[in-house]
Parts: sequence; C-alpha cells; structure tokens
Amino acid sequence: MKQPLMFRKLLNHWMTAPKLLDAGIENGYVAREPRENWVPLKGLSPISDLKPPQAYANPGWADVHYRWVMKFRRLEAFSAFWSGISKAELEARLETYALLMKALVPQQTSGSTPARQCSNDTSPTTTT
Repeated sequence: MKQPLMFRKLLNHWMTAPKLLDAGIENGYVAREPRENWVPLKGLSPISDLKPPQAYANPGWADVHYRWVMKFRRLEAFSAFWSGISKAELEARLETYALLMKALVPQQTSGSTPARQCSNDTSPTTTT
C-alpha cells in the first residue's frame, strides 16, 4: 500500500509528541494537573480540542507546543488533501503505524547499548 505524502514526517511527529510531554514533566514545565497561570495543552489531533486537556504547561512551553501542533496539523491537512484521503483516515494510519513501531522496534535506553551475549561461553563451571 502506498503511503500518503510526508507520511514518515507525520509519523515522527505523532510518535514524538508523548515523549516531549514526558520530558516537559520531568523538567517541571508540564504537569498533569492544572496549576495557577498554566495553560491547558491541546493534542495533535483536532478531536483533542473537544476533550478535557490531559496536561498543563507554563505559557512559554505552551507557546512552543502550540506552534509545533499547528505545524503538524498543516502538514496533516496538506498530506490528506494531496493523497485524496480524509484526515481521520490519515490519523488512523498514523496511530496504527505508531503502535506497530512500538511493538516491533525494541526500546532503547538513552546513553547505553544492550550487552551482547556470547553463545560460545568458555567460562569454567563448577559442579558439586
């Protein structure tokens, strides 16, 4: 099946969004509960505008987040239009591919590589 225009770029944005929120929470710029003078954050999908916000951020973080969301939404609309599919269908494909990528690609921890195991282990074993 041929993918819509700019699908990989959109998929990258789709998969990165939760990681950015988690990084913001770790750094103290974003919180799951409302705080005084903090702004509710919208999600990548326009349907998220109708749901209650899942996170709140300080105004600076929210401004950058909204620019990023608007860029995604413009790319998504253009890609859907050019490919002749609806935005809902494009979002369904993005969600499906994101779930498949999470399941198929092993999660890597930042800064470390997994240790290789040698199948020809020649270390002596003791038996009693």
